[in-house]
Amino acid sequence: MKIKLLRDDVINQIAAGEVIDRPYSVIRELLDNSIDAKATEVSVFIEEGGQKLIRVVDNGEGMQRDDALLAFERHATSKISTASDLLNINTYGFRGEALSSIASVTNLNLKTRTKDNTLATEVNIKGGKIISVEQTSGNFGTEFLISNLFFNVPARKKFLKSVSSEERKIKQWFVQYTIANPNIHFKLYINNKLVVNSPAVENSLARARTLLKGNTIEVNKHVLGEVKLEGLLGHPALAQFDSSGCVVIVNGRLVSDKIIIRAVKDGFGSYLKDREYPIGFISLQISPSLVDINVHPQKSEVRFRNEREIFLAVMNSVKEALSGLNTPMPSSYMTQPPSYNNPYNSSLTPNHYFPSIISEESKDYSYAKNTSATNLLLNFNS
Repeated sequence: MKIKLLRDDVINQIAAGEVIDRPYSVIRELLDNSIDAKATEVSVFIEEGGQKLIRVVDNGEGMQRDDALLAFERHATSKISTASDLLNINTYGFRGEALSSIASVTNLNLKTRTKDNTLATEVNIKGGKIISVEQTSGNFGTEFLISNLFFNVPARKKFLKSVSSEERKIKQWFVQYTIANPNIHFKLYINNKLVVNSPAVENSLARARTLLKGNTIEVNKHVLGEVKLEGLLGHPALAQFDSSGCVVIVNGRLVSDKIIIRAVKDGFGSYLKDREYPIGFISLQISPSLVDINVHPQKSEVRFRNEREIFLAVMNSVKEALSGLNTPMPSSYMTQPPSYNNPYNSSLTPNHYFPSIISEESKDYSYAKNTSATNLLLNFNS
């Protein structure tokens, strides 16, 4: 078999398959860029579950013309310069793959303007090919208009879920994202209807309190000298039969981390049955040099340098926070051994959902263990 170099369009579509798999992942990458651009207001519009249209508008710094074009080149980024920068990442994006991947499988329109410019730069791209670049009027900030996702990759498009499933996924993930970024005003419109309106608040705890109702347990302490833990967890009566309601945030980034979820669960001890998982969020602020976020194309997983110590710190902090519950602590709780040595043997699933983020129209909370005890309605305007 003869070895040959792949064409650029094939390379881009392969990269897109790693970074972009569903409409929500397009939104995730664009919102990461908005936050890195210091936006304080971000609005997201979707139609037909994001398959027909995704529009993201922010009031961030915007881009000059040359940067707006260079941003669509593979591995072009403003976030890092040398390999050593990977050991101290303080931004949401750094790989330089997202925009080129999105542009290769969609019709894309970018309009962006900096404060120093009176005119905006508008770039139109179809399937990775630049169609036009113009100067036009436009607001300060950046607007992405994405249409016809996977129009040129029909095999990928066949694996998308139904419109309603994609809408639910986007809504669930979007509210998780607002918890991780409390100082930004987020809005989500689905088919021209405002379904999430989340004004900026002081911190993630304040955001979570608008979502998680009933008796809650707050975690707020420094551990290991370098790690700050913050979280809001629901009463054990609100537990679910999977881990989808346990949101993990590391340095402001939503991640899927089985070890942290297991640590939180073990912190509840015998308050939970074997197949029950707590709901809420746990956030870790840790030195970037102690955590590797460059282990997954979608930046959804991390690796801790001192993994065992982090596990025990989270577990013990949750255990300590639970001591404030009105219900007496069962004696077996204090003797239950931690399960750090075998954290992957459970049936954990990636934590893509926050429990209270279900359509107001359907009021479908059937996945909750105890619907009578689960008062998890959104307080967002709709």
